Amino acid sequence: MLSQTVSSSADGAERRFCGAGAATRLLAALLWLVLLWTSLGPLCAVAQPTPATPELRSNDDWRAWREALLELRYRDAQGALGQLRAQYEGARARGDRHAEWMHLAWLARETAAVDYATSAPLLTLAEQAIETARQGGDTMAAFELLWMVEATRVGQQYELPRESLLSQAAAMAGKLGDPLREGLVWQLRGLAAAQAGQDGEALFQYQRAMPLLSGRFDRAELLFAMAQALFENPTVPAARQALGYLRELDEALPPERYPSFVEALVRQSELLSRLDRNSDAVAAAQRAASVARRFGLATPLAQAQVALGHAYLGAGSPALALATFKSASMDALNVAGRLSCLVGWGLAQAQLGDPGATGLLERGHVLAQAQSNTNSLAIAQFYEASSRVRQTLGDAAGALDDLARAGAIRSAMANTAREKLLQARVDGAARAAEAQVEAAHRRWLVIGVLGLAAAVLLAGGFYAHQFRQRRQIARLVTQLQSANAQLEQFNAARSRHLAAACHDLRQPAHVLGLLTESQPAEPQRPEDVEAHVQAVQRCSRTLTDMLDALMDMTQLERGTYVPHAEIVDLGELLVEVDLQYRQAAQAKGLGWQVSAVRPW
Repeated sequence: MLSQTVSSSADGAERRFCGAGAATRLLAALLWLVLLWTSLGPLCAVAQPTPATPELRSNDDWRAWREALLELRYRDAQGALGQLRAQYEGARARGDRHAEWMHLAWLARETAAVDYATSAPLLTLAEQAIETARQGGDTMAAFELLWMVEATRVGQQYELPRESLLSQAAAMAGKLGDPLREGLVWQLRGLAAAQAGQDGEALFQYQRAMPLLSGRFDRAELLFAMAQALFENPTVPAARQALGYLRELDEALPPERYPSFVEALVRQSELLSRLDRNSDAVAAAQRAASVARRFGLATPLAQAQVALGHAYLGAGSPALALATFKSASMDALNVAGRLSCLVGWGLAQAQLGDPGATGLLERGHVLAQAQSNTNSLAIAQFYEASSRVRQTLGDAAGALDDLARAGAIRSAMANTAREKLLQARVDGAARAAEAQVEAAHRRWLVIGVLGLAAAVLLAGGFYAHQFRQRRQIARLVTQLQSANAQLEQFNAARSRHLAAACHDLRQPAHVLGLLTESQPAEPQRPEDVEAHVQAVQRCSRTLTDMLDALMDMTQLERGTYVPHAEIVDLGELLVEVDLQYRQAAQAKGLGWQVSAVRPW
């Protein structure tokens, strides 16, 4: 084909410049040069070296690559997603499994952070690749995939961690020999403890991770995690401390420049609402929504809208709150976010007198009951908020049911936390004893090798030391048995306490039933009707007070109860006693008399 092209070109030149042989030969030579350059051009282009890509095989390469990704992630989340997707597809095209897995891990996590609704297929693919990478001997990629998947499940989906995978991640980090990975595992353990409601354990794990995470983005993430650990603590000092962490993060990496930290603004809004600084809470949520909308972040935008709706509720603007909740995208929220949106939406409708709030609560109940591995704390908070909505709607029975569900969940969480803490103490004591025994063995072995001349004396000392160790182990066993006995006594005391509480709750509930079931045959005077209604209200308040007392006992056990003094109307108290026990006394033929008193 090349010769035909040259021939046709030469023939054309000869016809055009007939009689000019030198010009024809010159033109033919030029055409040959052009055709030669055209043919060799692609070959020259193929021969050019392609830009070098990081091998991601050494810890130094991994650290540099990770720091660059974090910088891009927090500055331009969409740009980071595009780059990760392009690098992931490029690695797949050239058959580089190591680079493919490394980029897949980050792509799944960043997709979940920007748009949770579209991340499920990538997370499934990443989880399937963990075992493949491990079987292929690629420990670095297996660690990256495992850590990213678990961090996304715990942080974005609010699911409980899988302890077996956390242990595997710790083993891989030790094998790879980079302290940063060990810090990431401690950080993930802290996040898991926070999701389980163990704030103290979470802060302990974060403190262990702090010296191992040296970059500014790592410190920022840790500050946010520490604020999250304090977030569920109901005390005012904890809320202020968490707010201080978030403000330090905001000053160092403002979301207007690093939009991926917009969630820290959302948390600021929620904490400000808890501290009754409603105008500041509205401003923070509006700022978060503006940043998320400007950068096209679907999930942070939905979170900011939910926080803004709750801030409007706190500020006494249910109409604005209702419109804000309706505008939030449910698909972009995780389970906890959806439950918070539904209950806030329902509360706004209830305050506006809309009976449709009940339907929203039912949707939330279905969603909460469908979660088998979701953070129990989010479910308990939903039931507590749902109880307040039902109380606003006048559904006392439904409010009591929701409070009972929340109380059962929190009681189970408290028992689990105590058992874990006790087991951790026992395990720590056992490990310390084992370490002491092993250290003693090594010491005495070295001494025996170095000094055969003093073998008899050293052997005597060794046996004496062993005897002391056995006595110490025996003391630890005794302490363990004592701790188990204390745990059994605690469980028995809790059972007795719950039984007594149920017995006490039965009396006002029985009186309330008698009052609501009694239907007089003759029309009653307005004064009698008013007295009857007041009696029902007193019974309802008594039930509420007794439930509050039960919740106060739970807070006393957790060490978070804040006591306060208040004035008690003794006359009102005697009226409640009269209301609860008069009918029972009269039914048994007993005399009953209550005198009105005025003291306080």
